Amino acid sequence: MDWRQLGRASARRALVRDWTSCFSEPFRKPWRRGVLAALLLAASLPATELDGTIRDPQGFVIVEARVLLRQGARETAPTRFASSDSQGRFRFTDLPPGPYRLEAYAAGFERRTAEVEIDGPRVTADLELQPAGLHEGVVVTASRQEADTESSPLPTSVFSGQRLREQMPTNLAQALFEAPGVSWVNAGAFRGRPVIRGLDSNRILVLVDGERLNNNRTSTGQGGIETALVDVSDIEQAEVVRGPGSVLYGSDAFGGVINIRTHSGRRRDGLGVGARLGATALPNSDGRRAHAELSAGNRWFSVRGRGSVGALQNYRTQDATVYFSGADESGALGELKIFPSSDQSFSFKFLHHGGYNFGLPSLDPNPVFLAEFPFSKLNKYSGGYQKSFDSSALSSIRANVYSQSQTRSFFNRIAAGPGMEILSDTITDVGSAGFDVQATSLPSSRHVLTYGVTHYRDRNRDFRLQTMVGAGPSPIVLDAAPSVPNSSFSGSGIFLQDQFQATRRLRITGGLRGDRFVLETSDTPGFDPGVSAVLPARQTDSAVSGNLGASVDAGGGWLFSANLGRAFRAPNLFERFFFGRGSVGGFIVPNANLEPETSLQLDTGVHFRSGPAKVSVNYFRNRLDNLISSAAGTFQGQPTLAGQPIYQNINIEEARIQGVESSAEFSAQALDSQWRPTFSVAWQRGDNLVTGQALPLIAPLVAQARLRWSPQRSRLWSELGMVAVPGSQRVPEGFTPIKAYTVFTWRAGYELIRGESGLGAHLPAGVSSVNLYAGLENLGGRTYYGLFETVPQPGRDFRFGVELSLDSSAR
Repeated sequence: MDWRQLGRASARRALVRDWTSCFSEPFRKPWRRGVLAALLLAASLPATELDGTIRDPQGFVIVEARVLLRQGARETAPTRFASSDSQGRFRFTDLPPGPYRLEAYAAGFERRTAEVEIDGPRVTADLELQPAGLHEGVVVTASRQEADTESSPLPTSVFSGQRLREQMPTNLAQALFEAPGVSWVNAGAFRGRPVIRGLDSNRILVLVDGERLNNNRTSTGQGGIETALVDVSDIEQAEVVRGPGSVLYGSDAFGGVINIRTHSGRRRDGLGVGARLGATALPNSDGRRAHAELSAGNRWFSVRGRGSVGALQNYRTQDATVYFSGADESGALGELKIFPSSDQSFSFKFLHHGGYNFGLPSLDPNPVFLAEFPFSKLNKYSGGYQKSFDSSALSSIRANVYSQSQTRSFFNRIAAGPGMEILSDTITDVGSAGFDVQATSLPSSRHVLTYGVTHYRDRNRDFRLQTMVGAGPSPIVLDAAPSVPNSSFSGSGIFLQDQFQATRRLRITGGLRGDRFVLETSDTPGFDPGVSAVLPARQTDSAVSGNLGASVDAGGGWLFSANLGRAFRAPNLFERFFFGRGSVGGFIVPNANLEPETSLQLDTGVHFRSGPAKVSVNYFRNRLDNLISSAAGTFQGQPTLAGQPIYQNINIEEARIQGVESSAEFSAQALDSQWRPTFSVAWQRGDNLVTGQALPLIAPLVAQARLRWSPQRSRLWSELGMVAVPGSQRVPEGFTPIKAYTVFTWRAGYELIRGESGLGAHLPAGVSSVNLYAGLENLGGRTYYGLFETVPQPGRDFRFGVELSLDSSAR
């Protein structure tokens, strides 16, 4: 080495010595040197990883369990998320040393929490999840936060995607009948809609991934939003809240909320691809459904695409065919999720689903009147963002925006005389857009504040053509006027809810919400000018809603709860402005002076849990003011128009619905098998306090029982179910009494998971699971009618299905 190299080396050493002395000076005192040493030691410790496997009590792995990891015990700490793969494994990487809280849950299982200490290069924490009750689990709808159903401020039922696949239902509304206090109307494959505690249609808010499916054009008395607009095979979980939800969701959450949560892409440690293929057969209606899905993802993104088709013909009873009860279906979905970090995500989704060629079921084709729906379609685009923060002022934020269109065609044919028919085709086109922004703050260890703003706007256009055929060589146009004017309906709201842990055993929940609605009409070619002249061009309404509830853990497995909630529903476009023939007869005229419906509901509950036994009893009493109902009316002083009696929507001054809902579930081990009997009983009474008559859609006593059997160390299961209804003569004047019936159902299934074997089967590499389902509805093949139906339900109905899951990690 020459002298120049030595000089350069000496200069470098001097420079480093001078530079480090600037930083070492403040640490010449011993305690400062200790701080520096601790910092250097912490920085030198390698980031570690946490992994584990999620299993059930029988030792079988649980796929797609949701796993949350929070550093330390503080609720404000950022949360990282993972999902168990096809072999039940999860993994978190790049974790600094220290204490962590690990939480895991899955559909059909209870939440499990464990404390974990990261103190080495790799830490393993396996978790065992206990089965939840038949309709228990973790929900977000009742409080906008993840919570167990037992701690929900209102009675809530959960239908996991697994449960829906076991049922193989004709549509979602019929599947929800298992929950006490829930029933359905509209027989057939596509038109079914749920009834919660005697309220249905737009009085029940239906959400898809937390976003409104309802619109303000749909008929309340004779129609409603079809839950069949969402493919059952794509549902991860359906949550049913029985009771007023206006404080969190605004109008239409009047009698309850149904949140349909679809499957979503998940974050993976490494690049992985997957697929799902499934098919269902329903021979009674010559029905078949199929779906296929492809997905891929890594720690930065996930992408998913799926398609589905279905065709169900008219179903059959023991001795007849129910006409117009079938439907054709098609659906498509595309989703992209981006994960900039473990605590935030962006999502983009497109959803399409439609039903075609369905109608109003009847035992005989009516030679005088025919009504059918050529199509009902949903197209939806949505985007979302969510993030967790290490701050008590703002612990999380979630924002969703969506745009959707719902188009529906309604066609009817009326015999007008020998060889002559009147044909009417109405197309409604509703475009909706909206957003929902929600934030959470934790001002103290006892408070969880949830607050946000919502807004949506529905724009409606109707197209209608009425012609007469048979009266001449070519059709005669009778009327091209739409039944409602072109209009828009918008709603804006702001809400705040506080969950306060007053003591170790007492939790108080309270919330407040304010809403403002604007209904605007515009010039509509063809709409009756005389009617249009008396309708307001702009109308505004406002509403305030709130709730106050408490739950007391009395110890010994006893939990007492109570909730008082005020809800409202703004009258929609159909109720205020419809002018034309009704779908089932009569002539409907507008009533622009309708007042919003309001309710005040008290819910009380007693829950007991001891080991394998769970029992709950709930009583509710709902006072309804200004309830909207159709009644005989006049137009320009006349009781008839175009030869038809006139009807008009009016406000009933006062009504009341009350009822009791109870359920019990037990678990026992015997004969080397697990036995799970479940029971539920629900009773309701509804009164129009002005006329003294009964309200419609009030279910009488409904009792349900199920016995589920599964042998130990096997994924085989079998279930026998029963529904008993004693019937009721207490119905409004002109309504058909509810007929008594008892019907039995048998279901069974088998699941084979990668890495396990059974029934002599072994899955090849890449196949993560195979599920086989079978069911026999109406075991006795008897003819019976649903609670509110005028046509009988299907006779003996054998159903079977299969679902195959592929995953690159299943090797």
